[in-house]
Amino acid sequence: MNLQPYIRSRYPILYLVTPEESRAELAILNTAREMKYKLRIWSHTEGFTNPDGKDAEQTEDPIEALLAIKGGANNTIYVARDLPAFFSSEKVVRLLRDIARDFKQTRKTLIITSPVRKLSADLERDVTLLEFELPGREEIEHVFSKLYEPHKAKIGALTDDERERIVQAAMGLTTVEAENAIAKAMVESVSQDKKVRPPISKLVLKEKSLAVRKTGILEYFEAAQTADDIGGLENLKHWLAMRSKAFSGKARCFQGADDARHVARGNSRLRQIPLREGGEQHHGSAFDPIRHRSRLWRPGRRIGDQHAARDSDGGSHRQLRSVDR
Repeated sequence: MNLQPYIRSRYPILYLVTPEESRAELAILNTAREMKYKLRIWSHTEGFTNPDGKDAEQTEDPIEALLAIKGGANNTIYVARDLPAFFSSEKVVRLLRDIARDFKQTRKTLIITSPVRKLSADLERDVTLLEFELPGREEIEHVFSKLYEPHKAKIGALTDDERERIVQAAMGLTTVEAENAIAKAMVESVSQDKKVRPPISKLVLKEKSLAVRKTGILEYFEAAQTADDIGGLENLKHWLAMRSKAFSGKARCFQGADDARHVARGNSRLRQIPLREGGEQHHGSAFDPIRHRSRLWRPGRRIGDQHAARDSDGGSHRQLRSVDR
């Protein structure tokens, strides 16, 4: 996440929602170094500290801490860990509003970090809420390499496809969750006989499903069926097998292979047509509200059969082209 535009624009208070406190503070530290700002970190348990742990001040009371921040030196980024836990205090809220007013005229920024989003109506206009993104592919690959390379001889050589599946399975996790999932998967894999050893990627995906269940929002169901369980549709299976290669690491390195969603977005921009993403019928495709007509598909017929389907708006029959040639 690039925080420099916010700091240079003198946003007084940023509220960074993230469960990855250490990773977020590393990004803030890098920003402070690039901008040649000082960095001071406060927590209710440790008071004020510098990134190197020196010059600690035992100011554990949030009100005293905010007063110190309010009167602090210019060219400084202040980080307040878990400050929303004290938003019930009227004095804390008032001090934050004072800081939001005063910092607009200074070169100081207060960044609040917390794993939960808790912003009262009193502060909505004074605090800028930001979501700290989850680690990207390069960071997950770094986590995997850090765990795999020292134990490569014991685990055995992995194909490029398996490495890709491991990284893909860990996407969407925090760095700590990804590290734990990959490490546990490697331990479980090594502990089993090589002849019946499951792929590490499958074990990582299993650990990911446990992390998903913790949210209480999503559920994970492992698909036991394979393409061999589906009768017919050989041309479709062949096309899907070929298309799956477009999501591999080699395809991403090749400039000619782009994500289908990027192509759809480019087409939408070129034609000046609204892009409707999500949903079942128009996922990733340009949607023309005037010319679009949805077609009905009758189950029980092969895709390759040429058959007539009536438009959902009651229009005339039209012949659908075969896609199973």
